[in-house]
Amino acid sequence: MSKFYGIGVGPGNPELLTIKAVNILKTVDVILVPTAKKGLESLALRIAKPYIKEGIRIEERTFPMVVDLEVKEKAWDSISSEIETWVKEGLRVAFLTLGDTMTYATYIYLLERLMGRIEIETVPGITSYQGVASSTNTPLVVDDMSMCVVSCNIPLEEIRRRVRTEDSLVLMKLSLQFKEIIAMLIEEGVAPFTRLVSHATQEEEVVYEDLSTITDERISYFSTIVINKRWTS
Repeated sequence: MSKFYGIGVGPGNPELLTIKAVNILKTVDVILVPTAKKGLESLALRIAKPYIKEGIRIEERTFPMVVDLEVKEKAWDSISSEIETWVKEGLRVAFLTLGDTMTYATYIYLLERLMGRIEIETVPGITSYQGVASSTNTPLVVDDMSMCVVSCNIPLEEIRRRVRTEDSLVLMKLSLQFKEIIAMLIEEGVAPFTRLVSHATQEEEVVYEDLSTITDERISYFSTIVINKRWTS
């Protein structure tokens, strides 16, 4: 049966794809792969490649990483229209997304446009912050704790407020104000409870356990911070 699948491929290690994701990848007709710029290698495709059958149709589409909403919406509309056409032609189409399909994923913008128009199945994946927590043996929440996930493209003082009030935090999208965020975390005294990881679970993984030793003013886009104020091990 024709259908559109959103597949979360996890944080980076191909062994962390779910069995369901792997089984679907073996049966689809088209795999749609997002790239930030034309010609750039897709990390999502690299992760899923061990499970993709030879000769399958792979379509790469550019999702602009820009501030201009009009530019982004034009791309989302165009790609959604293509997917709808393929599915209505009888094809099974899979869209690959890093991490989880429902957590800061490009897939969400396609889902929003295609709901009610075609058959859709969403397959969850392991998030980047779950990868960070596992790589550093840092629990996210325990007992009566709550967790706050923060997108760091908000003002620094808003991030600071949440750092002060929450026991467990995940900080994502660090690259825009990385230097300022690291300085703020040190100022607020939470550095001993903080784990920063770039490329979690991948071969290129880098773990920063001591924020004071970080000299880089920039960090990889694929970097996430986990803070648990009740865990210092």
